[in-house]
Amino acid sequence: MTLTQGKEAFQKLALALIATIAGYVTLALTSTLVQEVWLGGVRYQQSTPAILILAGLLTPLCALLGGFISALIAGRARWPAAATLSALITAETTYLYSTQRVDGPLWFEASAAAALILAVVVGTWAGARYREARQRSRA
Repeated sequence: MTLTQGKEAFQKLALALIATIAGYVTLALTSTLVQEVWLGGVRYQQSTPAILILAGLLTPLCALLGGFISALIAGRARWPAAATLSALITAETTYLYSTQRVDGPLWFEASAAAALILAVVVGTWAGARYREARQRSRA
């Protein structure tokens, strides 16, 4: 590997890391806004079915936005960033469930995490399409 290839690999890794952080912060802030501020705190055992449905619809939109932002920043490193973001969602869900900081059954928490991961993937795809369209329009 030449020095130029090593530099490019490092830049791609650094960009993917920055994009992952930006995507995760976007997801965390927007989902906190949705679940804690707009919906008044979402708890499986205490929230009404209407609140759970709204949270189930709006929270994946937060993940979609996180994936979109991440893809815009990461450029060609978008899929490593999306994979890392998905791994963070998995790790956080595992931590929250295993420490009983969430009150839903395993199937509920696992499907919520799966919905977030799917939304990150869709957001990453959409962000890539948007970025490519902008580049074509500038050319």
